[in-house]
Amino acid sequence: MNKSPKNCITLKTISELKEERLKEIHKQRDIITKTIKATSLPFDFITNKGSSIFKAANISILFFNGIITGIRTIRKIRKIFHKRAF
Repeated sequence: MNKSPKNCITLKTISELKEERLKEIHKQRDIITKTIKATSLPFDFITNKGSSIFKAANISILFFNGIITGIRTIRKIRKIFHKRAF
């Protein structure tokens, strides 16, 4: 068994390889995020404006539905107590 220093794998070499691979992964991740931002940038303004309009409409509809539901439950409770009284 002839062990040469070239074929010897140590923890130090493993950690160095790991760091190199992590750097490559981070570079690729940065490239991917940049391209995604660049492709979605023209639509960003449209989606933010539209979503804000829909959010305002949705909140007002939910508020109205909450009021209507509250009124209905109060009426049902009144009917229950009026029926028991008679």
